[in-house]
This record gives sequence, C-alpha cells and structure tokens, in this order.
Amino acid sequence: SHKIVERLQEGNVEVGIVSLPRNIKGLEIIPIFSGELKVLLPPDHPLVGRKEITPEEISFYPLLLPKTGRTRKLIEDLLRSYKKSLQISMELASVEVIKKYVSAGIGISLLPEAFAQAEVAAGTLKLVPVQGKKLSRELGLVYRRGSNLSLPAKAFLDIVKSSVCPPAMALAASVR
Repeated sequence: SHKIVERLQEGNVEVGIVSLPRNIKGLEIIPIFSGELKVLLPPDHPLVGRKEITPEEISFYPLLLPKTGRTRKLIEDLLRSYKKSLQISMELASVEVIKKYVSAGIGISLLPEAFAQAEVAAGTLKLVPVQGKKLSRELGLVYRRGSNLSLPAKAFLDIVKSSVCPPAMALAASVR
C-alpha cells in the first residue's frame, strides 16, 4: 500500500487500491471492500468443524502470513498477546500462495472469506471464525484529489462509485 501511495503522489499511477484505514493528504479514498478475517485451514486440520477458534489456539499453530502490511500487523497484534513467539512458517507476498500452502498443510492463516470462496466451495480449504475480537481487512480505491484523470480512469472511478456508494453519494462524488 505504501508503494502505491508513493506512486500516486509522484504521478506515476492514476488510481490504486490500498489497505485501509488511511488518511493521506491530497488523496481521495473510496472504501470498496471490508471482510472479517477468518482462520484459513486445510480440510483435514484438527480445528475444522469448530464453530469458532480462539486467538490463543491459533497462536500455537505454524502460521503463513503476509510479508508486510496492515493485515499482518493486525494478526500479530492479536496473537502476540497470547504467545510472544509465534511459529511463523513462511512470510508470503501473495494471497494466492498463502492459500496454496495452507491447502498443502504447511500452516494456517487468516483471510477474509471473500478471498477464499472458490477454494471453500471446492473443499480444498476451510474457514472458521475467530472467537472474540473481530478483525477485518478493508480496502479502498485511491486517487489524487483534483488531478486531471484520463478518460479510462474517470470511467473506472464512475463504475466503482456507482457500485459501492449509495446513489446520492455517488452523484455527489462525481460532481466534485
């Protein structure tokens, strides 16, 4: 996310998607996604079938985590209050790789349900809610306030605004 913000501020890209919350001077942000993080498990894991899994239980299993970012920090902050030294099996740059490694039984992770719907439907992964404090991943579309966007970028923003914003809000946003 920080690299996307840098590229936006330098004028190298017109729009980007970043993790929220963010409040960056000169950038407009449109929230486009919010999903509760759930425990991602291979189908044969001992915790499958539970209604909820406690953060303490999660902290004792090998973890597959994103290399950096807000989601990683959220997960670590939650689990480190139960266990100071987490078993981080791997730090991975891609959600797709995390899902493949979890399905292979290398570790467990936490992801929003929307990111693993196809795998859950296929039975290659299972998702179980975290007990207690709910963590969520939020994403937003960002662009430079007052910039002269290209026609394709404007069209893209209009589509996003009309699909994620209430009609009155989308109208107000497009008038700016």
